[in-house]
Amino acid sequence: MNIIPRILLWLYAAGVAAASVTVLLQYAGLRVLDTRLRITEEGALAALIFLLVSIFFLIYRSRRGGGRNREPQTVVHKMEHGDVKITYEAIEQLATRAAVKIRGVKNLETRVRVAEGGALTLAVRFAIEADLDIPKTTAELQGTVKDYIESTTGIPVSQVTVYVTEMATAPDVVKKRVE
Repeated sequence: MNIIPRILLWLYAAGVAAASVTVLLQYAGLRVLDTRLRITEEGALAALIFLLVSIFFLIYRSRRGGGRNREPQTVVHKMEHGDVKITYEAIEQLATRAAVKIRGVKNLETRVRVAEGGALTLAVRFAIEADLDIPKTTAELQGTVKDYIESTTGIPVSQVTVYVTEMATAPDVVKKRVE
């Protein structure tokens, strides 16, 4: 969102909050306005709700700072001519690209974190085809992902943790229909 609509929305929320406070003070018996405006309980309740929503909106927008304009999480790789920033998402895609080459690995989901010293730690969740040697397949997956990420990005990988989340059926297994 551009700066002008943000300012207008903030001013609108502040105006609604001020009007709500005025109505609540008038309901409490303080003469804020020079009129003899009679405010019912329903009107005071509505003003209270508008005030709370306005305060929430003002605090929420202030805390987020706009939200969408934040830079994505990146890993900074220092090079001779300057820094290279690689997003976590790009590293996750690289890990997925390496992992799909392993036979029997399906439904991948990868998460990246940066450990102390700037090395990467990866968590890979996946389904494995039934009847495969799980220790052998996971060890191959860990080594392949680690080597591929290090050779592609130049950033050391300290750990690749794998989680086998389910057993997948082999794609060449076709269920026969009994008639």
